[in-house]
Amino acid sequence: MNLTEHLKRALERREPLLQQLAKENTTAFRLFHGTAEGQPGVTIDIYGNLVLIQSFHVPLLTPEIAEIESFLSTTSFQISAVDFCDRSSPGSKIKSSSLSSPQNFWFQENGVELCYNSKHTGHDPLLFLDFRSTRRFLSQISQNQSVLNLFSYTCGAGVAAAVFGAIRVCNVDFAESALQYGRMNAQKNGVLGCSEFVHSDFFTAARQMAGLKISKRGAARTIPFRALPQQQFDIVLLDPPRFAKSPFGTVDLINDYQSLFKPALLVTKPGGVLICTNNVAKVKKDEWELVLLRCAEKAGAPLEKIDFILPDADFPSFDGNPPLKVAVCYPR
Repeated sequence: MNLTEHLKRALERREPLLQQLAKENTTAFRLFHGTAEGQPGVTIDIYGNLVLIQSFHVPLLTPEIAEIESFLSTTSFQISAVDFCDRSSPGSKIKSSSLSSPQNFWFQENGVELCYNSKHTGHDPLLFLDFRSTRRFLSQISQNQSVLNLFSYTCGAGVAAAVFGAIRVCNVDFAESALQYGRMNAQKNGVLGCSEFVHSDFFTAARQMAGLKISKRGAARTIPFRALPQQQFDIVLLDPPRFAKSPFGTVDLINDYQSLFKPALLVTKPGGVLICTNNVAKVKKDEWELVLLRCAEKAGAPLEKIDFILPDADFPSFDGNPPLKVAVCYPR
């Protein structure tokens, strides 16, 4: 089966989902998830009028890109720009086939207006589409709630919570460039008034809010950080990257999720909701669930239960266990 046939079948499988997304006023989705649909390492995402094609194992050849663009021209999607990102090589950057300079494209998810910037300086898209089902859930529970969005990136989840009635949303991220998109998204949706944007390392922000000490070993002793009061929120979202180092701690989803989970749990009000993620494929859901339960017990904040949220159907997996695991934790 050639690439075009794989794309046709993928689109056919998505028809029920696309009908649902249209009713939800959503114009962003994954058109092709190659690992599970016949072309490992190739993904095609649609963000309104823009398409992002990514290759993760080997670069796509020019004829393959032309074949994808030819297929897109036969669909009903109104595409005005195509971006590429070859993730198989180090230092990859997003580039455009049709734009000479970066341009903002606006799309909708559940009626929320969000920005995608063509050819932005990073290599990740500005919104991860496999997290859509979690943002949908967050929207359903956010009315009249306070929300803390840790590792907020471009604040898509925080903006969605605000649009759907959260009374306060605090977005925390170490990248000011990402928070700038968050502010833009919040302004576009008219929710700047209830939105906060905290440019901070996770460990300094979350541990202060949780009333925990901050490690100041080595270089960290001389690095200033923003002072934050101890506080709790009705809903906390913890969506960390797989691995990252900072002067105040190390994000390691395989070997030390506890250092992230404990402060996030302690800033969640009793009876509140803590939504946390682990995107490492080799981490098994059941094993990770035990880590969360044990950590909560040791922290003196045991959990009533844990539910899991699966990605929507545009992110199929072979065994029903996708790499992204989303746990909804309910502290007693």
